[in-house]
Amino acid sequence: AAVWLVPSSRHERCLVDNFLAQLTAHLATPPPVVVAALDAGMASTCAELLRAEEDLAGHTHCADLSQSFLSVAGSEANGDVNVSNTCMFSALSWAKVMLLREAVSLEPAGVLVFDPDVVVLRDVGAWIRKHQSSLE
Repeated sequence: AAVWLVPSSRHERCLVDNFLAQLTAHLATPPPVVVAALDAGMASTCAELLRAEEDLAGHTHCADLSQSFLSVAGSEANGDVNVSNTCMFSALSWAKVMLLREAVSLEPAGVLVFDPDVVVLRDVGAWIRKHQSSLE
């Protein structure tokens, strides 16, 4: 199964929580999910979610990338809440491209990148496999 990559920051805590809850609620076999935490707040939240939600433990993984983006540390330090105007927004935007490139090179089954504000109600992987010929 393709890995689902969810790059996120502390500004998206509730969205990530809901995204993961929807996966376990609507899919009989949730796909492997990697939450790429771009700041310490999201890394901490992801770890808390895994401890609190037994349903997530087998298929969800947290990747703490908080030290990978120097500009993110500056955004956290000044407490900037206008995300679209910060270094965090730039880091999150560019991180998606960089993480996807790296993940694709490592995962032969493929990688899907999701923003945490996507609500998954059906098995996206099954839909893609069914319609693969028309997507090429």
